[in-house]
Amino acid sequence: MALTTAALLMLVLTVAFNAVAQHRLEHQADDELSTRAAAVAATIDITATTVRVLETSNDARLDTNVWIYAGGRLLEEPPNAGRLTRVADALAGRGGRRCVTADVDSPLRLCSQPVSADKSGALVVTALALSPTAVRPTPCPWDRSRWTS
Repeated sequence: MALTTAALLMLVLTVAFNAVAQHRLEHQADDELSTRAAAVAATIDITATTVRVLETSNDARLDTNVWIYAGGRLLEEPPNAGRLTRVADALAGRGGRRCVTADVDSPLRLCSQPVSADKSGALVVTALALSPTAVRPTPCPWDRSRWTS
């Protein structure tokens, strides 16, 4: 009986630990994605009738794992994003500020964030890969250049 109780207690503690760790990882990823979306939003010019992405030198890192939409139309996407673009499209289609976890080859966290409060419909979607063994979120598999662990 004592062995069964100990095993059950270990199971409950393991499940609780994993739930807390997952929640913490998602929160950390959401913070990173929100910060990146705000930085990208600063490079978007919105006039009365158009949404234009300003290209600057050395913005390759800023554009990594980022989709930019205007009125539901995709303006920019990462190279080789493939199936992940469909997930970003669906997230952008819902509008507003949202975060989801998707499993496209590996667990990924995506967040959408409106560029401004105006009626342009400009929206930025950012993505990070969630590594179960890492303490922090890592970049998506197609961009290993961002972190140098």
